Amino acid sequence: MHTTLKSTRGEMKTEDPHMPDLPFKVILINRHNHNLFVADAIRHRDVGLKANNILTGLFEIGHTPTSALAVLKHDLQMEYGQRYVYVSANREICPDLPYVQRLFHKVCREEYGTQTGPTMLAALKLQVESYNNKCNDTCALLGTTSQGAPLVVVCSPLMKKVHQLKHSGELCFIDSSGNMDRENCRVFLLLTHSCAGGLPLGILLCQSEDEQTIAQGLEQLKQVVGEKGFAGRGHEGPQLVITDDCRAERGALGKAFPKATLLLCSFHLLQAVWRWLWSKESGVTHGDRPALFAIVKEMLYCQEIGSVDRLYSEARGHPVVARYEKFLRYLDRLYARRECWALSYRGSFLTRGNNTNNFAEAAMRVLKDKILQRTKAFNLPQLFDLLTSRLETYYEARIVDVALGRWESFQRAKFLPQDGNIAALHIQQIEDKKFVDKQERLANTRQQ
Repeated sequence: MHTTLKSTRGEMKTEDPHMPDLPFKVILINRHNHNLFVADAIRHRDVGLKANNILTGLFEIGHTPTSALAVLKHDLQMEYGQRYVYVSANREICPDLPYVQRLFHKVCREEYGTQTGPTMLAALKLQVESYNNKCNDTCALLGTTSQGAPLVVVCSPLMKKVHQLKHSGELCFIDSSGNMDRENCRVFLLLTHSCAGGLPLGILLCQSEDEQTIAQGLEQLKQVVGEKGFAGRGHEGPQLVITDDCRAERGALGKAFPKATLLLCSFHLLQAVWRWLWSKESGVTHGDRPALFAIVKEMLYCQEIGSVDRLYSEARGHPVVARYEKFLRYLDRLYARRECWALSYRGSFLTRGNNTNNFAEAAMRVLKDKILQRTKAFNLPQLFDLLTSRLETYYEARIVDVALGRWESFQRAKFLPQDGNIAALHIQQIEDKKFVDKQERLANTRQQ
């Protein structure tokens, strides 16, 4: 390219009509100043239409830029064999990763709008309406929080069937997680227990984790499930809810389901205690941490209600506890909430052996590993699309596997009856659904 900047000063006599306004001359010479007949030249070619179509199709079925490019390269290896080393150098057939990422963003913007703003909200509204039309029912609701942020609630057809199980009215687990899209949307998942593991009851998608937003989302969920939700309990919700120690989450559950009993997950409680003991705030030395932790752990797992009070009284006089006033105040706060976390207070509840929130933790891992494949969604509409399509099919496949007996033995062992050492002759029925061991009952009578 040759360029010439001409001067317009003075009285120049010229017949060029463009000279007074455009005194800049450009001459393009169609010759390359480098060798075209080398292998490095073909990496500068424009990407071909065939490669574009293949990548676009992979994006539409949920692939990320990295996974789509990996699939394309694998297919090229299968197609060209030993000649793959020459084909992969040609950008027309095998694009580079920056181009694939730009194409991914272009495809996502066309289908899901921008990451934020009015176009994203319009795409999200269209996704919700399309999903409800596909289900021939109201399975999702789009609302707006007091801050003007979108709030989406999902209860798919499969989830509505799970609401018909008696377990959904007895016990519910709830947990949340973030980092699932580029705007850090929060995903709240409600589940119940079953022989197939945790089964979903509803999903909340929001951009904040305050109490008011969660409570609004739970109210929208109650509208979607209706009076038949939670095994016929409807707006009363489940009898028991197990959560971690999140104040906003528990406050919102108390507002939405005032008749439900809120329990604390045993694992999260011990984890919180251990983290506090290791924090600088506690001031506990390294050697005393196990002893203090053992005090809380013993209070958690004791079998009798009176034992909790006894252990608490003994702990207040413990020589190690006496050295740490902060831990004593921390223990007082825990003891005041003992009905929520001490297992001895759960004797009359239908927990069915569930004292932790591990079903929800496992579901979050499934969500990030199986559904999102450890990548972030482009925006909220794409996250909604993935949850309403992939998550539904995943749980359908799991339920079918359980029905066909295809689960591994270690997965279904806890749901199978174990061989006992009580003979059938020693079993005595005392009520409609209550049985006792006659020999054990006789031994207890003799001791008395």
